[in-house]
Amino acid sequence: MVIKRKLIVLSCCLAALALLSAAGCSSPVKEADLIGDWETISGYDASSIVFSIDEAGQRTFTSYLHGRLYEGGTWQLKGSDLELFANGNNTYFFRNVTIKNNRLTFLENGKPASFKAGETRQRLKQAKVWLQQVSPRFDPKHSGPDPIAFDWQYSSGSIRLNGYETRSTVAVNGDYSVVNQKIKNLFSQGFTMDDRNMTEITSGYTGDGLVYQVTLDDWSDDSSCLVILRCAPLP
Repeated sequence: MVIKRKLIVLSCCLAALALLSAAGCSSPVKEADLIGDWETISGYDASSIVFSIDEAGQRTFTSYLHGRLYEGGTWQLKGSDLELFANGNNTYFFRNVTIKNNRLTFLENGKPASFKAGETRQRLKQAKVWLQQVSPRFDPKHSGPDPIAFDWQYSSGSIRLNGYETRSTVAVNGDYSVVNQKIKNLFSQGFTMDDRNMTEITSGYTGDGLVYQVTLDDWSDDSSCLVILRCAPLP
């Protein structure tokens, strides 16, 4: 009987731990998770909304209704709460923000709203995965991928792209052919060099519907070089 009681108590404890674990396993949404376009499924006035972070760290959003600009402004994420500050001085508060299986959901005044990941966001995810795969080739302790906006040159001018960035430090000891060879190997197959996006320290490539920008920076002491890899969907 004593053993049976112990088993019952143990079962109850395990069940309680399982419930606590399930309640706490939902990790909070990160800013990088929001970046990109979201198409409205239900509960939101606009047809779609796009979240961005530029190089200066400005967090901006733009919403559209049937392809036309609906509203724009800035945003901030606090835990599971999302606040939008529209240019028309309207402020929106969204609670219980979650992202799961390419679905964004939140509550506005207690009413649920849901979105599915847009085409650009799907390609942004591809860009992020690519950076996660290739960055360790330069530096196992690389930073990112972090959301970034950067300029890409076209024949008609420059366009601002939203993508991701990683930063790696490569030991060169005065021999920069090491890092140059790594970059050459990385883009040797399946990529096209873009002459409009080539400078003394930056190289641009395209492939698989994405653009890739590589910048070599911080040559100050000749012992190491900073490699900045950026990737974004091709417009």
